Amino acid sequence: MRDIWQGKNINLEELAEILKQFFEKRNFKVMLEKSSDYRIIAVPKQGSDLCDNIEVSIRGKPSDFEIIFGAATNFAKNLIRLGGLTMFLGGGIFLRKGLASQEELNKLENDFWNFVDTTIASLEQDMAKNTKNKL
Repeated sequence: MRDIWQGKNINLEELAEILKQFFEKRNFKVMLEKSSDYRIIAVPKQGSDLCDNIEVSIRGKPSDFEIIFGAATNFAKNLIRLGGLTMFLGGGIFLRKGLASQEELNKLENDFWNFVDTTIASLEQDMAKNTKNKL
């Protein structure tokens, strides 16, 4: 999923670090790549229902940027397909694992976007306070 923010004037490096911490607090192994854009790769811990790595990209300028959230692989979808094809041969375990992973991904994505909305509002307030204090 992708969301676009305009007119927010947010420090994107600070936002990327905060989003990195979102995943670290959920026991993901996280890597943050910084170039002209920011890319976060989050790998779920062993034993998690989540099969796919997560990729988050932050692109644009502080006043006009987008955040993209998605599975870096389609492993869960492939498990669902494989499970459906092999269910009568004992492949139902693949279907169950794929569906559990998809459900976990949907829950994580919902939590992520709620966190992003709260974080951007907070960063925007901090920026407004800093600007007001400088005047």
